[in-house]
Amino acid sequence: MALKFLATLLRRLLNFSKRKVTMPESIDLAIAPHEIIVRGIVYPFFYSNSKKRLDKQAFLPPKGKNEVSTYRNRYANDHICKNSATTLQLGTNKYCGLAIFLAEHISHLNEATELEMKAQMISTPLDKNNQHIKDRIATANEEGKPFHADLVYDFIVMEGQPNTPIRKYAEALTKIAQYYHDPYPDQPNWRGEKLEWKS
Repeated sequence: MALKFLATLLRRLLNFSKRKVTMPESIDLAIAPHEIIVRGIVYPFFYSNSKKRLDKQAFLPPKGKNEVSTYRNRYANDHICKNSATTLQLGTNKYCGLAIFLAEHISHLNEATELEMKAQMISTPLDKNNQHIKDRIATANEEGKPFHADLVYDFIVMEGQPNTPIRKYAEALTKIAQYYHDPYPDQPNWRGEKLEWKS
């Protein structure tokens, strides 16, 4: 009886040792050129229904700031991106869809001689209190928005100033970005076409 019990116990221990332990995926702070970057879009501030196109406001920072909030599709699936975007609060504007571009597109725009400024994509994972995680490596499955990243300009939008360089850059980005309209904006999770870059 004792031998049978020990044999069963040993077999269970061997089976347990063979199980794969899945570690939470760490957020790589280096954003790869091919990564899909997602921006939540609200109407009418970020999208023109009459022109059926994105407005440059979609990629302009708030007054006194130089960063635009985005998501890394590598760490946040389409559902997470949509559910996060619906929390955007900009007056009476309403969430209507998602816009995407590739991280490398920012590098391409930085090389454009007609643009008078540059920008960069910076990984800025946020905890559950919406605070930037700086003292440790964030993981993809933790609470908050570990998939968060900022489009950071080297120019701060100033009240009462023309801000022409940053407006030109944002306008150029709207011509590159691809907009995905959400057919069910008031329902949770993404039910539209899969987010993928169409070359």
